[in-house]
Amino acid sequence: MINVESLTTDASDMILTNLQEFCEKEDIEELTPELSSKMIERTKCLMLTIGQMILVNFFESYDIKDVAIEENGEVYRRKYNQPTNFVTRIGKIRVSRNVYQKDRGGKSIAPLDRKWNMEHEYMSPEVQQVILYLCANNPPAEVEKTLEKIGLFHISASAIKDLVKSTGELVEENKAELMDRIYAKEQIIDKPNVMVSSLDGVNVLLNEKGKKKGRPKERPDNQKSTSAKSAYKNAICGSISFYDIDKQEDTDSKKARRLMTKYVCRMPEDRYPTFKHEFEKEISHCSKAEPMIKIAITDGHKSIEGYIKDNPFYKDHLWLLDFYHAAEHLSKLAESIFGKSNKKGKKWYSDKRDILKHTEKGVSKVIRSAQYYMEKHIKTQCKRKEALKELNYFRRKKHLMNYKLHIDNGWPIGSGVIEGACKSLVKQRMCRSGQRWSRKGGQNILNLRTIVKSGRWGSFWEEYMAMKYSRKCA
Repeated sequence: MINVESLTTDASDMILTNLQEFCEKEDIEELTPELSSKMIERTKCLMLTIGQMILVNFFESYDIKDVAIEENGEVYRRKYNQPTNFVTRIGKIRVSRNVYQKDRGGKSIAPLDRKWNMEHEYMSPEVQQVILYLCANNPPAEVEKTLEKIGLFHISASAIKDLVKSTGELVEENKAELMDRIYAKEQIIDKPNVMVSSLDGVNVLLNEKGKKKGRPKERPDNQKSTSAKSAYKNAICGSISFYDIDKQEDTDSKKARRLMTKYVCRMPEDRYPTFKHEFEKEISHCSKAEPMIKIAITDGHKSIEGYIKDNPFYKDHLWLLDFYHAAEHLSKLAESIFGKSNKKGKKWYSDKRDILKHTEKGVSKVIRSAQYYMEKHIKTQCKRKEALKELNYFRRKKHLMNYKLHIDNGWPIGSGVIEGACKSLVKQRMCRSGQRWSRKGGQNILNLRTIVKSGRWGSFWEEYMAMKYSRKCA
């Protein structure tokens, strides 16, 4: 057992010695900013030293000192005592522990390491959690510098990368099980009015060979470059948001208030089967808060439209085309009919945008008006082709533009949440200058970021450590 009295005496003596040394060395007659900084730094170092001493004594007091131990029917004998470094929240400590091995050799075991789940580990779970949380938002080199400034321990960027990689591989390998554990304990908001699902793609620069657009560079030596070219590929994000619909006090209008959002994100893959499975699983989990209105809001991308169209999973969803994408195409339609910076075209766009948004069957009225003005104003075949392209956009997606129904009920009509998710989940972290990603490495970061942004870090870490420990004991 830990000797509390001895530790208390040693700590008291250490405090007394340090304070006496400080008072003799420094001018303490008058308080100054310089003196206060020195005292704070001295106190911090003193507390860390005492804390590390307590931890070392605490852990070593639990070590097994028997000559031999038995594990799985095998006898292991004590071979030697080996001090080993561990990084904790209050810095690096050096713990001496007994190491055991079978008479005929083979693997050695340190029972003390197993007792506090540090077998084959260098960083304590608390340190790992801090580092991984920071890496969800910043590159390893920045995490290292941040810890140097504000942390009580120091970890190199290379060690941080190794931790992210090993953790990411374990999470990805067991993601389905981890999410099931999180779902089992998670409480969804009680009876929200509306659930909105959206998905969208976002470019990520991969560390892979790819095609480079544009004219190739011509060099005087007429030699082709042998350097590998990187490739931009589409990662994909999904969001599931919950809303309450509030009735405005001074009017009869209704307004959606976003309560919570959950996210799913995957690195580029062919046809995105993993993303689709995880996204539908997330929607199914979030749908436990029934009854509520379910809405799918998307842009007009063919791959997304092909995924949702005739998909039985979305049969109970109202499918809506993002209004602001529709308005952008309406603007192009007005420009192709009336020309650029035309006052009549600007007024037509403003009027038809309002009709599209607030009028019953507004898209049909927009189509009829566009047809009329195309016949009246367009004189060239080129302009007619441009206008017809935009007009056909509204014809094809007419069934996805019932904006009046959503406005009247206070439901969202825009995909701003998923647009923001593409920026905050992917762009802010993975599209910094000079960054190129492997698919596995990028997914390691995206898994951490979606957990953080979905407000699940606490439950994730609890389940992850329980799973990791159970696998060590197996």
